[in-house]
Amino acid sequence: PLGGLEFAIVRIIETLAAEGVGIFSFGASFGVKAGESLNSSPEVENGLSELRSVGIFDEGNFQFKNKFRPTNSTIYLCQPDDERRSAVADVILMIASPDLDTTAPEALDDLPATSNSNSNCESDSKAPVRTAAPEPAAAPAPEHPVPAGAAAPQPAGSDSAHGHNPITLPTSAVRFDLITDSWAELATPAVTERMARLTEAAAGVELGAEGLPRVPWLDFECVVPTPSGRTAEALLCRSWPGIRQAVVHNGLFPTLLMSLADNGFEPVELSDCRPVTRTGPFRDVDLTALQRILAERPGGVSMICLELSDNAQGGYPISLANLREVRRIAVAAGIPLVLDATRALENAAFVVEHEEGQQGRSIWKVTADLLATADA
Repeated sequence: PLGGLEFAIVRIIETLAAEGVGIFSFGASFGVKAGESLNSSPEVENGLSELRSVGIFDEGNFQFKNKFRPTNSTIYLCQPDDERRSAVADVILMIASPDLDTTAPEALDDLPATSNSNSNCESDSKAPVRTAAPEPAAAPAPEHPVPAGAAAPQPAGSDSAHGHNPITLPTSAVRFDLITDSWAELATPAVTERMARLTEAAAGVELGAEGLPRVPWLDFECVVPTPSGRTAEALLCRSWPGIRQAVVHNGLFPTLLMSLADNGFEPVELSDCRPVTRTGPFRDVDLTALQRILAERPGGVSMICLELSDNAQGGYPISLANLREVRRIAVAAGIPLVLDATRALENAAFVVEHEEGQQGRSIWKVTADLLATADA
């Protein structure tokens, strides 16, 4: 909702201040001119001005941050005053758009240091004593000799081979790649093979045909395999029958919200979900608020769409009893109930552990009960 982000930031700052935290950072805003420098490079100034003129820098982001009256501190980008310096566009674009290809900067560590000391200056302080570093272990000889003056080839997974930009490292070069929590976005051999199998299965199976993968806890007449969650979301929204109207939801993932908007639906958020109960971890749907929204839009709601263990609500689960009540209201109004079951097992685990009357049950049976409330 409008103003929601500002409200959340103010509350975060208030909470941190109450906890004795002295600093809250909005992060860096690159490319915004906040002042003048006496020794700035004319070349860099011109480069930054050119980037600003084509909209590379988001001035609006800096303006948004200043609404909260922060103390702005200038960031200085320093470079050697010789041919080794990188172009300003390469530096800024690597920060602003790390997915873009970058040119690997020349290694500086191996170049001889230039003394900046003045022989006419005297100091009472003692010069630091540099101890000799241990001799490094000899590297194995290359299989083929490297010509004199030629740079040694860099391993495919090395930083320098990818512009010293870890974002551009291939997934295969990183043992534990935590750049995303979505397995479908990782280009590992296992993921590539799995997505190919799912895509092939989806293309080769007609809706409702025999031979679809069947599992006891996914008891739907039509099951269509897809290579990723966002593919399933887009397919559902494109294939939805009838008029595209309001979709009442509890805070869906952005990819699903975008698919709804792209296909003519109007997302209407149930922003006042009930707070966490004192007897359990559940953040259930406010049934009164749900009924009020449905009453305000008679015949104007295409579906009720709920995410289990809702990411936007902090991952809090929905109780099985509450979900069954939502189902009852949906059936009475003639409105389909759709579940984003990405975290169905996690939600079921909370139900088994905390919900009265469900404790000790099989997690798979509870998962089946959760999904049984849905039309899709």
